[in-house]
Amino acid sequence: CHLDFPDFAEDFAGIIASGNPTNLFIGGNTVNNLVVAFNTFNYGYQAMRINGQSATRLTGIDIRDNVINNANYHGIYLSQVWAPQIRRNKININTADPVSTLGSGILLSHAHGPYVVSRNSIKNPGQHGIYVSGGLAESTARSLLVNNVIGGGFRNEGDLASGIRVAGTVSNLNMYYNSV
Repeated sequence: CHLDFPDFAEDFAGIIASGNPTNLFIGGNTVNNLVVAFNTFNYGYQAMRINGQSATRLTGIDIRDNVINNANYHGIYLSQVWAPQIRRNKININTADPVSTLGSGILLSHAHGPYVVSRNSIKNPGQHGIYVSGGLAESTARSLLVNNVIGGGFRNEGDLASGIRVAGTVSNLNMYYNSV
């Protein structure tokens, strides 16, 4: 699938999975076992935004082998999910949009594990290459953030800009072989 959106389009996203047909910020609990693979996303506000709910986190989310070109804010945004797999995606955030100074290549908000974020390439992230905020995993089944390449074009030069940022309560996360 090849999705093209207008440049600087704040009202467009390649894939939105949420609990409300008119508000992408509201979580839902009916989008389980979703595979997003071998797609190309050009422009738009976010390439993908997938929202679950804290009481019923989404499961079976597998995002792999996609190309994301010039998203204006986030490449991949997941919230309230259980054990997602984000693998082998190529993400290039739009360098011309002023909003992108705050965005991330991959943002996980309350992604609980064990999840895997591996072998992704992220260029021109606004503020963070990969941002993980809140997420618990068992010590016997740890989450993995491995073999990701992040760099080039960080546009936010503030104190909070980072290649990989882990914030809030996050437990049992292994990070190996990432390049920033």
